[in-house]
Amino acid sequence: MTKPIVKPPARKQILLTALALVAYWGVYTFVSTQRLAFLDQTPIHYAIPSSFTAPAALEFKGVVANYLFLKAITDAGDELGRGKKIDREMINYIVASVDTITDLDPKFWDPYLFASLMLAWNFGEPEKANTILTKAETNLPNDYRPSYFKGFNYYYFLKDNEKAAEYMIKASKLPGSPSYLPYLATRLSVYSANHKTAAAFLEQMIRTTRNEALVKQLKMRLETINHLIVLEKAMMDYKGRFGLFPKHLEDLVKAGFITAIPKDPHGGKYIIMENNRVYTTSRMIEQH
Repeated sequence: MTKPIVKPPARKQILLTALALVAYWGVYTFVSTQRLAFLDQTPIHYAIPSSFTAPAALEFKGVVANYLFLKAITDAGDELGRGKKIDREMINYIVASVDTITDLDPKFWDPYLFASLMLAWNFGEPEKANTILTKAETNLPNDYRPSYFKGFNYYYFLKDNEKAAEYMIKASKLPGSPSYLPYLATRLSVYSANHKTAAAFLEQMIRTTRNEALVKQLKMRLETINHLIVLEKAMMDYKGRFGLFPKHLEDLVKAGFITAIPKDPHGGKYIIMENNRVYTTSRMIEQH
């Protein structure tokens, strides 16, 4: 079989195309590396505004958004891991970082979730968490999760069952939402906050979260919440037998309601508060 003859002009065209591809890849790699190197020099607690990063990122917006998200998680984790005091500077940094990231990539769900979890659970700022989730609702109009988690914050942290039910109903009408949401929304308008509902929300978060670092945090919080459920049930059983709540959790062990006081995975200690609810001294922030 006769092989096709490649004419010299065709060979030249192939060579030029190959050289162009190599040159483009070299420029792409260099520009990407330089952008990330610049971002890596950005000091902790300073988030580069999207008004700068968006034009500078060019077609690399997704790459830059992913890098900034990793940087925000790492910076926050390092600060908390060293046991530093959670201050306003850290809160502002998380908010500004996620705002920049989601300006670059508005449909990138993980940063919205990360910020809302950190602000509500770690920093005690559920209102700010809901501001982040409002942006997510705008940029992800067909995703039930922003309204779902917003409803959780209203329910668990802000103790506003009416608002919680409103957002649960909104979430229930969107594609992919859990089938139990309409039922849960009706219950929210009747019952006050409890740990069992929090556990159900956390389980749903774990099922719908892809980021391994966030899943690890959620699982630790779920374990803590489940401990609180067990301890508070034991306290109610204790009251049923003796007519009053125990003063110390050790009383539950002595009376045989539990075999031992569970260990908080965050490193804190479970205590009975004046309202006869059980809390942890860790505030669900990992202790080192």
